Amino acid sequence: MSNPLPFPGAFSGAELDEAILKVRTTLLQGVIPAANGNVNGPSLSFASETNSGLYRAGAGDVRLSILGHDQTTWTATATKHSRQVQFTDGYRAGPGMSFVNDATSGLYRNAANDVRLSINSTDILCMGFVTASGATNAPSLGLGKFPERGGLHLLVNNSAATGTGIQLENNDPTDGCATGFSIRCTTTGVGGGSMAEIAKFNVRIDVHDHATRTSHLDFAFTEAGTTKFIQFIGVGGFRTVRSDSGALQVQGIAGELLLSTGSANQDVRISPHGTGNIVHDVGKRLRIATGTGARAGDATLVAGTVTVANTTVTANTKVITSRKTSGGTLGFLVYSVSAGVSFTITSSSATDTSVVSYWLIEVS
Repeated sequence: MSNPLPFPGAFSGAELDEAILKVRTTLLQGVIPAANGNVNGPSLSFASETNSGLYRAGAGDVRLSILGHDQTTWTATATKHSRQVQFTDGYRAGPGMSFVNDATSGLYRNAANDVRLSINSTDILCMGFVTASGATNAPSLGLGKFPERGGLHLLVNNSAATGTGIQLENNDPTDGCATGFSIRCTTTGVGGGSMAEIAKFNVRIDVHDHATRTSHLDFAFTEAGTTKFIQFIGVGGFRTVRSDSGALQVQGIAGELLLSTGSANQDVRISPHGTGNIVHDVGKRLRIATGTGARAGDATLVAGTVTVANTTVTANTKVITSRKTSGGTLGFLVYSVSAGVSFTITSSSATDTSVVSYWLIEVS
């Protein structure tokens, strides 16, 4: 039998007494010192497997060795694993990797190729691969919901009328053009009608340097094999909406399209490219609203003249006239404008009592 005590060789009587006293003192203190050992021969090992167990690698460094290989290292500042660490799958309300003070929050494996982050028993982040819609092992990332068709899916609360689905904010205080970007859309009619699905759809946003104020916002989709897009461009003081080819169609939801400026006294401009024309389709009507300040209407001459109050006229107003019904002695018609007050239509015949139609346009 080898000598387990720190006295080599045979024992003398005095040495044996000293050894017994040392063992008694150690047992009373509850401390049983062992040799340091090493990775191939841990000091605390097993009779049938002497290269597996615990050993001391250095000051404040205790390690677990399995078959002569380090598995786990404990130090005063950290616990390190040298091999793969596996956890139970868990579930949404009890993640396999959770916290002592929050057992319903953490990571869990929902299914094959489907790992999720749960917070308070609610899926927050879903990650994995899917095989659907012709895609094999398509990378998938979802916030709040697993994207069953691959790609990125964000599920957000849309109960608030002003809620923002996606929001990216530029938080750089040195950037004079820090505007951020947000998207909000609905599928159930909250704040708008439901959205029809488009097979292929892209959104591209390019923001250039703030010195030129140049930016692009593109919406592109594929239809019948042809890629089309609508592009919003900001250059200097202009903002442009254009399509890559063919006609750009803007349609109102209820059949009515409203074009309006964001501030008072600003023009709505229609400018064809090059030598293009502004075309009003055959069979379509042009309607001008009537009422106070109307830009079209009828007026009846009295003794060859009529004055129409209209505060919208300016020095650049042109009055286009035509005789609607004849009355009295006819003459040729002329007009004059009092800017901001009225316009007057006069016949060369003082007995002209015709009904005259007029249309007011502005020239610059």
